[in-house]
Amino acid sequence: MANAGWKVLLKILITGATGAVAYLLTNLTHQPQIWSLTMSVFIGGVALVVQFLVDVDSRMAALSAHVDRRFLEVNQATGLFGQLEAGALRVDPMVALVQQAARIDLAKNSLRTKLVQSELQAMSEFFEQIVDLRAEYPGAEHDWLFALVQNAATSVKATSTIAPKGTASVDEGFWTGAEAVPYLAHQKEAVRRGVQVRRIFLPHEDSLVDSPAVHSVVQDNTAAGVEVRILLPSRLKTPSVRPVDFVLFDDEISYELSSASLPGGRSIVYRTALELRSALVHHRKTQFEEMWNAAAPSSPDRRRRGLLSGRRSRQ
Repeated sequence: MANAGWKVLLKILITGATGAVAYLLTNLTHQPQIWSLTMSVFIGGVALVVQFLVDVDSRMAALSAHVDRRFLEVNQATGLFGQLEAGALRVDPMVALVQQAARIDLAKNSLRTKLVQSELQAMSEFFEQIVDLRAEYPGAEHDWLFALVQNAATSVKATSTIAPKGTASVDEGFWTGAEAVPYLAHQKEAVRRGVQVRRIFLPHEDSLVDSPAVHSVVQDNTAAGVEVRILLPSRLKTPSVRPVDFVLFDDEISYELSSASLPGGRSIVYRTALELRSALVHHRKTQFEEMWNAAAPSSPDRRRRGLLSGRRSRQ
């Protein structure tokens, strides 16, 4: 607005100066006063019209360049969709992808925005690899999990059930599998950049707390800088109800897994969900804090003291 005001003022000054010069010149030639005024007004008006035409011409040139650029973008998009239609891929999913992306409420620098950008980048890289006839997709079903850890800005709050084989535990075999190594590496990097990472281990039975497997998993987590606590079933408010396993990122997104038992004593994860509904995310935040306060520290000596004190308080 200020820039536009200065332009208007400059036009007025130029018009006035041109009219004044015309008035002086006509006076020097000893023209009648009415003629001097008429010429000064006429020449000043011509100067104003010329400025207006120059301004219009520059605006039209800018508009023409913008329209040409937009038409070029439209032609490129039309050409790309034409290539898709000519190939084996359906265009409908591509249109739906653009429409859904436009509907997402993305705040600048939010975790949701970073996750969407990460997924789009991963999709682009996947297509690029397909063009080269060789595609690699590390992380399998844990790609969302890794992307969220990498983009978390303030906190990661996780629960992890430890149970015997075949008990439908979400993390059955996870901590001894290949995915645990990069997962802990990402969390170690998150801790290094100032993210608070906390994990509550939930043994299926109280007796599992002293097992070598639990000790090993706890040591691997603490070595990565993760704050660890252990919550025994006997200290749950409702021991008969197993809490759901989830990972809460920045108190904004809850990454949740659902598992089931298969014949033969094997468990599988059959569903992975990202929950962004504020009510459920708030519930998970409250749930984690309650469990964290009820859990015992992970250090062996502190854990024994915490568990013993908890048992004595109930006797």
